[in-house]
Amino acid sequence: MTALIYNKRLYIDSENSIDVHFFKNNGLLDTITSGQIVLKGVQIGFWLDTRSSEPYLRVYYKPSEKEYVSYVIELIKTKCNFGGYRFWFICPLEVNGNMCGKRVGVLYFKNGVFGCRKCQEISYET
Repeated sequence: MTALIYNKRLYIDSENSIDVHFFKNNGLLDTITSGQIVLKGVQIGFWLDTRSSEPYLRVYYKPSEKEYVSYVIELIKTKCNFGGYRFWFICPLEVNGNMCGKRVGVLYFKNGVFGCRKCQEISYET
């Protein structure tokens, strides 16, 4: 049975990132789910489908007064050593004309787009 969640607002602890673990810990990776998250004051709608043959997270939002942005962030599933599986985001950004495609657990929201730490030029605090 497929469960749909409509208009559920989800807040992510980090001010500027989405984490696969957040979706997993809230039971959202086992269903087809839609909802909203708020990052840096931007309301971001999402549609998450992990049951299709090609799992994805579609995000849509309005980063400025101009127009809505909508794109798909690919998800992949890998097996864990002691059973089960884990989902990963695939970084959707292009750098120097090449698709990043890096497998990551966290995507950062910077300059109105989601991307991995390397593409977004974000480092850990020392």
